[in-house]
Amino acid sequence: MGLKERLIWHSISYHNHFEGYAEYYVPKKNGKGKKIQHVYVGEYYSQDLTRLRWVLLRFLYAVLFLGGASAGIWGACIPVESNRIWYVNLPEALVLPCMFWTFLTFIAYLGAVQEMKKGTYRFAIQGIRIGALLTSVCLLLSAIATAAFTFLHQNKYDSQELLSMGLLFAAALVMFAIYLIERQIPYKVRENDTPLPSGSTIL
Repeated sequence: MGLKERLIWHSISYHNHFEGYAEYYVPKKNGKGKKIQHVYVGEYYSQDLTRLRWVLLRFLYAVLFLGGASAGIWGACIPVESNRIWYVNLPEALVLPCMFWTFLTFIAYLGAVQEMKKGTYRFAIQGIRIGALLTSVCLLLSAIATAAFTFLHQNKYDSQELLSMGLLFAAALVMFAIYLIERQIPYKVRENDTPLPSGSTIL
């Protein structure tokens, strides 16, 4: 990165949004001052899949995410004693932001075109991997905590505790399956032949 690129800084969200873009200035139409222009010069990313597999993959993720989210929420909401204990509630509470983040990246994943720009690839593809992994870990910790409760309170635990534990564990496996599948998807990188505008800075 050259001196010029280091000196131009806007904000983290700005640079994330325009990742891979070249920024340059052009005179305003009224002749007073300049305005910022952007042109994408970064790489393009695409899944090395046939169109049918590309569609089926998204359908599979939709089924897995809805199934995993439903099982996880159901298991955490069953009115049993284990779901009132702090060491079970803590990982269950962490599931919600992780699941919400996975949902946001999943929406971006579904809406992404076949050839993605660098920012979309980072948010949708890398985001869904991280989100699904973190969600599965939190769900697994919730299931383990529920199992610990049933072991420590064998004389008074409700049979519904087993249902709660089973649902949380199943949800963890489903979310982890999304992570594993996405890790196996091959991606192609295509260099961008768009010429770099004179005096521009790559964000």
